[in-house]
Amino acid sequence: EIKLVHFRKTIGFISQIMRLDQQCLLSTLVWHQLQRFELTDSLAVDIMEQLAHKGARGALFHALRMEGKAMSEVGSSDSDGTVLRMPLLLGDFAKLIYNVGFDDAHEQHGIRVEEIQNFWMQTTRKMPQLLTAHAEHGRKVLPSLPVRDWNSVQGRTEIEILLAELHKKPPLCRMFASPWHMLLHMFATVNSGGDVQAKLQAVEAQARAGQYSSS
Repeated sequence: EIKLVHFRKTIGFISQIMRLDQQCLLSTLVWHQLQRFELTDSLAVDIMEQLAHKGARGALFHALRMEGKAMSEVGSSDSDGTVLRMPLLLGDFAKLIYNVGFDDAHEQHGIRVEEIQNFWMQTTRKMPQLLTAHAEHGRKVLPSLPVRDWNSVQGRTEIEILLAELHKKPPLCRMFASPWHMLLHMFATVNSGGDVQAKLQAVEAQARAGQYSSS
């Protein structure tokens, strides 16, 4: 049996050795113990900016990706969390899927383009129920749900649920042991400097043509 004081010291030591944020490390342990996927606010901001290219810094990440330059040129995030109050729309999610290389017509390493919209609509429409189940799983009291159209994803908790649901999709559930494993791969992909210019131009053209509406 390990006492709380020793557990805290051990987590701090592991965090220093692995150069991982303590909250991220604890969230990983929560997943392995309870199968509950949790993010820190800073990670949720990184997902919005680096993966979905939302907000002012997200636009800089997008420009660098289009030019094939390193994402590190943007520098560390100084966001005050404003981007987490922005709605993540279907077009943003489609861009995220392209950015991380999860679009695959043969469904060997990702999902088909036509499945992006189906998955999005199914997940956002049942988001109130998913939020309730997420709170109950974490033994938390769910605050009153806002009155809004459930055609977007807003805030850290809804991002957690979106990624957890995405991880359940074949072949992703076979490729990655957990949503955390999948998320690490997503960040590694966008920071690898791979050439995605053609794909990003394609998804933007589809968005302008109305294929990815906000609904």
